[in-house]
Amino acid sequence: MQRLNNKFIEKLNNSVEKIYWDSAIKGFGVRIAASGRKSFIINWRNKEGRQGRKVIGIYGKITTEQARQLAQKYFYKISLGEEPRRNNQHNPTFAEFSRMYMDEYSIKHKAVKTFENENYMLGKHILPIFGKRRINDIKKREIEKFHSSFENNKSNANRILALVSHIFTKATEWEYIEHNPAQGIRRNKEEKRSRYLSTDEIKRLLDVLDSYPNKNISHALKIILFTGSRRGEVLGATWNQFNFEKKTWTKPMQKTKQRRTEYIPINDETLAVLMEMKKTRNSLFLFPSESKEGHMLDFKNSWKNVCTLAKLEDVRVHDLRHTYASLLVNNGISLSVIGRLLGHTDLSTTARYAHLNDETLRKASNLIKF
Repeated sequence: MQRLNNKFIEKLNNSVEKIYWDSAIKGFGVRIAASGRKSFIINWRNKEGRQGRKVIGIYGKITTEQARQLAQKYFYKISLGEEPRRNNQHNPTFAEFSRMYMDEYSIKHKAVKTFENENYMLGKHILPIFGKRRINDIKKREIEKFHSSFENNKSNANRILALVSHIFTKATEWEYIEHNPAQGIRRNKEEKRSRYLSTDEIKRLLDVLDSYPNKNISHALKIILFTGSRRGEVLGATWNQFNFEKKTWTKPMQKTKQRRTEYIPINDETLAVLMEMKKTRNSLFLFPSESKEGHMLDFKNSWKNVCTLAKLEDVRVHDLRHTYASLLVNNGISLSVIGRLLGHTDLSTTARYAHLNDETLRKASNLIKF
């Protein structure tokens, strides 16, 4: 047992669920799920001898010291006889729990537009079906039928199912239910997007980013383009993930889509951006939030502004990842290497990025002379 800190927790990587207790505050600890998710918890026993447990935060969203301060506040209330609500104390309706999800999680950790979209999907589609049902009583087959009912908009059906699943995931983390009934439901197949930037578009984008007044946005977008990383991986990155001597970036499993630790090399362009950032940064995260608690979550409005200035049409932030992969393909890099750089476990996933642009195809065609 030792005093918990960010450095210690960052290194934890368990294949089974385990709790590590803090040596300084009795009853305060961090729980590592088999998925890699790390949650701060408190454990207490009231005056009648009944034991309680509560999740008070997710590592990565709050720091260890912030969680420690929360724990101290909770234990102070417990000492006064004000026992926190135990997460498994009752079986709320889906409407009741979804409101907790929105008020205690979504509003704090999601971008404004995402929060609004989730609120709309709940009110329009989900609550009319499941709102009055107890969350412990909702079965997987019911959710499957609900998902299948959106035959005319399969893409929207997937977004709605993802929200339902996320809400149930939170219910398991907060110990209201034992398992997520939406887990494992097969999503509808969607046509994969294949937009990527041409050489001229990349030049216009970089010209705009070089002079963009908000350096946080400029640096984040450059790192996404230069590494092919996902937006969430970049915005949630911490300085201790980078080894500047070896020029590597270690992405912890709880931050990656595939839920596995990834090691990628840092190219010279990325290193230059990081070194420039390091001159003015004094925080855990590369991109701390304005409140300095946690990290930046999104920059949708800024991205729209960047696209307008660079005269880019129909380009999403994720298309920078497509662009990175396409540039590697055009330079003759094998799919297996590209897959490792992108963090793919399946080569077929990488294959969808392996589209050559028109200019490259034209050059290849012109090599043949008759």
